[in-house]
Amino acid sequence: YAAGVPMGGELVAPAAGPAAPRFLALALQDPEEAPLERLQVIKGWVEGGQTRERVCDVACADGSAPAAPPWRCASGGREPSTHDCAPDTASGAAQLDASWSDPEFDPSQRAFYYLRVLQVPTCRWSTWDANRLGVEPPGAVPPVIQERAVTSPIWYAPPARPQEAEPA
Repeated sequence: YAAGVPMGGELVAPAAGPAAPRFLALALQDPEEAPLERLQVIKGWVEGGQTRERVCDVACADGSAPAAPPWRCASGGREPSTHDCAPDTASGAAQLDASWSDPEFDPSQRAFYYLRVLQVPTCRWSTWDANRLGVEPPGAVPPVIQERAVTSPIWYAPPARPQEAEPA
């Protein structure tokens, strides 16, 4: 923890050869909600004046490792039946955790990283309401969604160039 950076903090690279940062990630299922499907790291940066983003799955509910590029879990949970809205608890997990390092880390590039966790697909609230009322779900919206939660980012700052260094 001594060299760690909390969510929302800035990771400043040491001037002497920064290495790719290692992220420790952990997500726990809300006991009153559906199980978790996957844990992801999202990286953002600016390149050539254009914003870029890459999503990497880092933990899969089935315990498998995400497939190397494009860094995705092999499969996800099945959609629930819209008649009973029971989520696919067999393909989800109560906890997902990972240790991850950016395989394309560029120590000279400003970037940010944040975590996102996805639940197995669940019924939208309007589908639940339609079931309780004994009517068809509204056709204007999908009957099933995939809930997610995100963290605050960790900002990466490259080492200061000599001309940018603050005076002593």
